[in-house]
Amino acid sequence: MQPGLAAAELALLYETGRDFAQAAELFRVAAENAARVFAHREAVTLAGRGLGLLAGLPDTPERVACEFRLQMVLGLQLQMIHGYAAPDVDKAYSRARELWEQAPNVGPLFPILWGLWLFHKVRSDLGRAHLLAGELLALAEQAKDTGLVLQARQAGAVVALCAGEPAGTRRHMEAAVQLYEPDRHRNLAFRFGHDPGVSCVAFGAVALWLLGEQVEAVARSRDAIRLAREGSQPSSLALALHFAAMLHQFRGDRESVRECAAESLAIAVEHRFAFWQSGATVLLGWATAAGGQADGVGLIEQGLEAWRATGSETYRAYYLTVLGDALVRVGKPDEALAALAEAERVAVATAERLSEAEMFRLRGELLTTRSPAEAENALRSALASAKSQQAWSLELRAAVSLGRLLAGQGRAAEARSLLTPMLGVSTEGFDTPDLQAAKALLEEMK
Repeated sequence: MQPGLAAAELALLYETGRDFAQAAELFRVAAENAARVFAHREAVTLAGRGLGLLAGLPDTPERVACEFRLQMVLGLQLQMIHGYAAPDVDKAYSRARELWEQAPNVGPLFPILWGLWLFHKVRSDLGRAHLLAGELLALAEQAKDTGLVLQARQAGAVVALCAGEPAGTRRHMEAAVQLYEPDRHRNLAFRFGHDPGVSCVAFGAVALWLLGEQVEAVARSRDAIRLAREGSQPSSLALALHFAAMLHQFRGDRESVRECAAESLAIAVEHRFAFWQSGATVLLGWATAAGGQADGVGLIEQGLEAWRATGSETYRAYYLTVLGDALVRVGKPDEALAALAEAERVAVATAERLSEAEMFRLRGELLTTRSPAEAENALRSALASAKSQQAWSLELRAAVSLGRLLAGQGRAAEARSLLTPMLGVSTEGFDTPDLQAAKALLEEMK
């Protein structure tokens, strides 16, 4: 029997008997049943059918309550298949909030704010997303509901990551890990779209790498993927794999990016998750280009176009920076500079600073032979950006690039004074490529 079929068949019988209120409620039950077995498109169809039946009914409290529940189901399922920033998503959640303001007892406020938060976050309206994340945490703590606190921590963690505040992401992750009980909290994925424990650890892994805790970052990323597999919830696994691919892209580990992005893409295609499909395509394209294959650039551009088609603006500055890096790797410096210029424009417009330091560093590297003065300015901007974010890993990478430029200009003393203190604070030895590059450059200047 198809998911939700029994309730849907009953709904059709009530519809035939012109009991539209009961039919609409049964379509809501059928939609929720479909969602629980990941039949997201069927859930959207069923919820829409229920809402259509309510249109001609009197504005009674029962009708308001039924519409509220249907709009909440519809909003979440539209996010899953069309992307979190699709216009219909905002329409569903905004209508749910109107109904809640008309009758506050109709249902809880938290899920409405969650849906609106996710919409604004993915639209890269970080100011609004930050305020809504704060509201979510206040509501959750007031209710003394650990599950809702986890959801609020998830919201705070990813807003901080996008804003270039990895220390904030780590704080939210650590608070979430203290609360998270897999058997108790996995069911939240069906109410809010993703397992909050998986999400917080996945975001936190990227933040840890930025902060310089590189070994711990990889371990946490593996934890997120393991938790997602144990939970058997496709969208949570797609998320964990996507952020693992992002982590490995920052690390420069092409093969790990390819593996994680390819699996995330397969899950997204199977379940028609437009958002994750687009993002995985971008990262898979980077892995392809990093292997010297020029067609990887086309994949990145395809993913970027599909990303914007979902209404998403979030991470676009990062993806454009990834595109710039890929173009450098396939020998197209002019196109790389254009991509990085667009990345900077988007970063300024959205205040997303996640990739700001890398964006400046790549630009500086490209300008080294064309305009050494401009190159130095760009590399110093990269260094300042990373330092302001406490992003030690990117600070080291920018310092190596700037140190190499300075050494080539006969300014070895400046280069040494830049690099030596950074190596002094490292506790992880010289096992990463950036640390090895820094050590090698210092050896060359002896």
